[in-house]
Amino acid sequence: MLMDSGDGKTFWIKGQVNGTYFVDGDTTLKFGDSETSLPKKEDIKNLDKATIEKQEETGNNLQVLDTEAFKTKLEKDMKE
Repeated sequence: MLMDSGDGKTFWIKGQVNGTYFVDGDTTLKFGDSETSLPKKEDIKNLDKATIEKQEETGNNLQVLDTEAFKTKLEKDMKE
């Protein structure tokens, strides 16, 4: 359901035009329009270097999501 851009870390949802996703361990960054229904990462004080660099590149125009909670939500949504 997530399509790899080729670098193994940047993805988009197949069939969706809103958002590109950068996955780095337990943190997923969603670029594009914000969606309040997505699970936010609570502990954003200790983000890793790659995540911080992506935030800076986009002027913090992104959502910081919890990777596992996001995967769970996607799997649930796919079943509905």
